[in-house]
Amino acid sequence: MNNNENSWLLFRGNEARSGIFPEQLTRELSLFWVIELGPMISSAISHNSIVYNSTITGRIFASDVYKKKINWQKEIGSPLVSSLLLYDNLLISCTFNSWITNTNSKSQERNFIYALDINNEGKKKWNVQIIGDIFSSPCVCDGKIIVIGSLDSTIYALDMKGNIIWTFNTGGPIWSSPATNNHEIFIGSDDCCIYSFDLNGNLNWKSLLEGKIRATPSLMK
Repeated sequence: MNNNENSWLLFRGNEARSGIFPEQLTRELSLFWVIELGPMISSAISHNSIVYNSTITGRIFASDVYKKKINWQKEIGSPLVSSLLLYDNLLISCTFNSWITNTNSKSQERNFIYALDINNEGKKKWNVQIIGDIFSSPCVCDGKIIVIGSLDSTIYALDMKGNIIWTFNTGGPIWSSPATNNHEIFIGSDDCCIYSFDLNGNLNWKSLLEGKIRATPSLMK
């Protein structure tokens, strides 16, 4: 990515989902300050001393670490369970509408992937409607496409303008978050298979394991 390497821009820190920070801590951790935002399941991300959080009450917050204040907040209006993704000033968020509603209701058909402009207090740049709830956290692959899995059993790939460029249907809901080495995309499914695709959505291989795969793949060198 073309962002500061010391930032934490997506779930588990990078596209490979290694969960490894490039620098060591310079001192022992201690509590700096506390701010109440609301109930959260997703993981925070950060860039340029701003921490971004999303809540299951449907709000996104941008908080300044050193000024100890909320710079701005955005009301999405739908539960946000998936962790955010930040790339080129676009903050990507995904909804899980049936989290707090009747799972048999039409709310499952009204989920969205949003792109917000962090330089304009979270103003919406674009949104894409899909059928299924989204628990999976989005990933940018080679700076070109955003990949995400959905509980409608579908993997979605969008370009940076919000156009769906390809989809792939697995045999089960997708809770797993995709990982990439910028040549291949890896993701698990409740059909007990882990999948590998090229960036054009062509299936390289799939491997049947012994149970549902809800964990996120981690690519290590």
